[in-house]
Formats: sequence, C-alpha cells, structure tokens
Amino acid sequence: MQVMWSTFVPYLPNTILPGALSFVVAVAAVVMARLGKLSEKGTKFVGAISGWTATLLFMWMPVSQMWTNFLNPDNIKGLSPVSMLLAMIGNGLMIPRALLTRDFMWFLGSSWASFFYGYGNLACLYWFNSISKEFFLAATAGFELWIGMALWRDTVVHGYSSPFTSLKELISGS
Repeated sequence: MQVMWSTFVPYLPNTILPGALSFVVAVAAVVMARLGKLSEKGTKFVGAISGWTATLLFMWMPVSQMWTNFLNPDNIKGLSPVSMLLAMIGNGLMIPRALLTRDFMWFLGSSWASFFYGYGNLACLYWFNSISKEFFLAATAGFELWIGMALWRDTVVHGYSSPFTSLKELISGS
C-alpha cells in the first residue's frame, strides 16, 4: 500500500499512514489466524495475502514506471528498449503455462507484466520518440501473434471452440 501511495506523492500528501495501516491489519489478521479466531475460509485468505501482496507489488512496478515517464519524459532516455522487449517476451512466455495449469494468479501476473511492463514501456518509448517505428511495429506484431497463438493452442488443448471459454474458465476458477 505504501509503495502504491508513494508513486503519487507529488499529488498526494507524503505520509506513512497507508503502510502503517496495512501493517496493523496484516499483523491482526495473522494473530487472529494463529489463535484460531478465524474461520477456515478466513485462514485461507490470510494465507493467500502474501502471494497476492507480492503479485500486486509486481504488478505495480510498470504503473509507477510509466507514471514517472509521463511526469518526467527525460527519464525515459535511460530506459533500454531491449530490456523492455526482453521483459515482454519473458513474461509472455509464462502466459501459456499459466493458461495450461489454470493458475489465475500466475496468469494475472505474467499477463500484466507482459502487457504493461514490457509492451507498455515500449509504447512509452515509442510515444517519446526513443525507438523507431519499425522496432515498435515489429514488437507489436510479435506480441499479438504470441498472445493469439497461446490462446488458440490452449483452446485446442482443452477442446473448446473459443478462447473466451478458456479465459472465462480461468477467471471463474471452475
């Protein structure tokens, strides 16, 4: 919570209140779970908090990067287009695995990072004229083909007629 809050400090007051509040709630939840004061569902929720916290922090990284780029476009000159391309590819390679195993958290994290951290920062680089049109179009075409192929192959593997069926099953958890 504190990391997310501090991204917008020029527009929000600089305070530790969000971090302190999150800490107190987390400690209270863990203590209640250890004392057996939570239901089984509540205990599972507390157990999942660390995984979701890590995923949300990982997902916030591109948001803060792009926000900084828009506030100060000079920062983008130090951003490597090859690194962003590799981030997009690396996270994109995990999407088919997440689809196959029906792991929603994994799918959410790898998709978000691929779309926002990799491709989103490539779009920022293109927007601020730091990469060529050809580089950006090649990355866009490759990314769209990869996502399309991943969804198509998952549809074939699970015997569905539409990739939307597969995505709906993943999201609903059924």
